[in-house]
Amino acid sequence: MLKNVRRTEVRKILDLNMENGKWENLNLDKTETTEEISADKLLHDESMQYLITSYIGMPYENVPLMYPMKMDKVQGENNVFIKKLSNIFESVRYYKNKSDSTILSLNNLKDNISREFDSMMELGNVDNFLIDFFKIGFQKRSFSQKINEEVEVFEYVLMGDTEQCDCVNLINYINDHMYNTDNNYFYLPLEGWKIDEFRDNGYFNNLSMHYDKIFICGSGEEWTSSSAIFVQ
Repeated sequence: MLKNVRRTEVRKILDLNMENGKWENLNLDKTETTEEISADKLLHDESMQYLITSYIGMPYENVPLMYPMKMDKVQGENNVFIKKLSNIFESVRYYKNKSDSTILSLNNLKDNISREFDSMMELGNVDNFLIDFFKIGFQKRSFSQKINEEVEVFEYVLMGDTEQCDCVNLINYINDHMYNTDNNYFYLPLEGWKIDEFRDNGYFNNLSMHYDKIFICGSGEEWTSSSAIFVQ
């Protein structure tokens, strides 16, 4: 279930991800060592499946990614993992601010990647948890927070003995982030969940046993989520 809390409890994290910085383009295609990798090889990588399903499940063109390491723009342009992103997305931008993590913006899947990923989903070769969690197929609905809407924050609280679902891939992804930075939190864009969908939710029941607190942020007259924050 969700318990209403004051926004001030997560203000620092929200402001860190929304304000006080500027976006800069990364020139990944211009680096001599950019690796050309086949779409098939890229798309069977768990991290890439996570990024693509989260991207497809969002209702807007640019999706933020918090990379678990602090680096400047030049280091980002020479990072092997980030270079691979240029084989998947049309552009990758770097957010210059004082965060302990590296924040990127991913824009537009490349046509060949989009076609290959669609085929993989039809064949059942994409993690079902990721498809369900990021609500693939609902991305055309408008979930995004409006500029003039105030963010309302809830804490996910496990109540009683309820169903659990396997979400080990997401737990591994979150833990990698926390392990490789000085942060004790992970910010996850999570659009379009209604309050009722969090009630006795198997995924969040499982996640709540791995983290000290889970905050859910959202807005709207009919409230829907915009992000989740996992705190350790």
